[in-house]
Amino acid sequence: MKNLETLTINTDKFFSSKVYKTINQFLPKLNNLRLIIPCQCCVSSSRRDIIIQITDLSCLPTIISNLTISQKIPSYDNHIFHILSSTPPPNSLRRLDVSNCFFLKDLFDITPTLTHLTVSYPSFPRNAIKLPSTLEYLNISGYVRDSPYTSESTNFCEYTKKWIDMFPEDAPSLNTLILHLYASPERLFPAILKFSNTIRHLDCRILLSHMSDICMCEHPCHLGRQLHLNMIRELKNLKELKFHSRLEKEEIDNFPASLKKLWIINVFNNRSLIDFANRRGIEVFELHQI
Repeated sequence: MKNLETLTINTDKFFSSKVYKTINQFLPKLNNLRLIIPCQCCVSSSRRDIIIQITDLSCLPTIISNLTISQKIPSYDNHIFHILSSTPPPNSLRRLDVSNCFFLKDLFDITPTLTHLTVSYPSFPRNAIKLPSTLEYLNISGYVRDSPYTSESTNFCEYTKKWIDMFPEDAPSLNTLILHLYASPERLFPAILKFSNTIRHLDCRILLSHMSDICMCEHPCHLGRQLHLNMIRELKNLKELKFHSRLEKEEIDNFPASLKKLWIINVFNNRSLIDFANRRGIEVFELHQI
C-alpha cells in the first residue's frame, strides 16, 4: 500500500477528515484522491429541506496534488437538497474537479497555483477576481442540473459572463479549453482569443435555451457559427478541435496548419469532407453530442 498513488474513497457514512491522518501515515506516495461524498438518509419534514455537509480541505495532505470531489445526489427524494461547504485547500493542490458538486452559496475554494480546473453550474471560485495565471486546463460546463437555485427566470448567460470576467489576463501555459455554456457568441469567442498563442485543444459549444437570443439570421443549432470559425482561424497552435456546428469542407482550408485532429457532427454523412481533411493531414472523428 505504501506505493499507492491513486485512491477513491466511497463510503455509506459521512466523510470524515480523519482519513487525512491515515493517508499521511500509511500512503506516502498518494497523489490522486477522489472523494465520493455520500448523502444523509433522512425523512424530509418540508418541501425544501437543505442539508449542509462539511468538506474540510484545509487539512488535505500536501502530497495530494490532484483532487476530485463527487457528490452523491439521492434520486428517491428530489425535495431534499444536499450542499457542500468548502474550506481552502493547501497551495500544494494543483488539479481540482468539482463538476459533480453543489456548494453552499455556490462557492468553492481554489489555490493560487491551480493548473487544472473542472467545474459546472452553478459553482464559482470564492473571492476570485481573476483565475490563476498558472492554469493549463479549464473545463466549465453550463448545463443546468437539478438545484435548489434553479428557476425558469434564471438567466444562465450570467453564469458565463462571470466566468469570462474571471479569465486570467495572462495564462502562458493554458493549452486545453473546454467550454459548454449558455453564452453570447459576440462575448465568448473574442474572450478566448486572448489565449490564441497557447491553446492546443479546444472544445467550445454554445448551449441553447428558450432564453437565448437567436435573433440573428442563423439556424438556432448553429448560433455564432461564423464567429466561431473566425476565432478558430486565429489559434495558430491548435492541434485538436471539437466543432459542434455545421462545417463545410472549404472552411477547413482556413483552419490553422497545426490542426491534426477534428471532431464533427454527422461525420458519416461527410465523406467528401473527411477525404478533404485527410489530404491536409487531419484525422476526423465522430462528435457525439448530449
